[in-house]
Amino acid sequence: MKANKIRLLKLFAVAITAYQLAACNTLVGSELHSNDSLRDEIALSLGMNSSDVNIESRKNQGSNTYLTIKTTKGVRMACSLYGGGALGFGVKTQPSCTKIDSDGVSSGSTTNCNALLKAAGRCQ
Repeated sequence: MKANKIRLLKLFAVAITAYQLAACNTLVGSELHSNDSLRDEIALSLGMNSSDVNIESRKNQGSNTYLTIKTTKGVRMACSLYGGGALGFGVKTQPSCTKIDSDGVSSGSTTNCNALLKAAGRCQ
């Protein structure tokens, strides 16, 4: 009986540790990345210089980051990056950005075109 209690306590300790690590990933998430590093990645994916991109807003949800940027030419875009948290060892996707029109509505077309997105009609 005593051996069963010890096993149960060990299992409980492992479960609590796993939960805390998962919670840490949610809290830290993409906060591991500074605005400067995110701006550099977005500028690279758009084929621009970092100095041509300004981050207007940033929202972190778990290990995902959502940003609104504005270029020096006045173009506003909604961008997202997925991953980058501690449990993902910092690995994240390439930024995906869509233009925002003057009414604040996303155009739905992405600036990162590939064959799948072209076939879906989501490229400019």
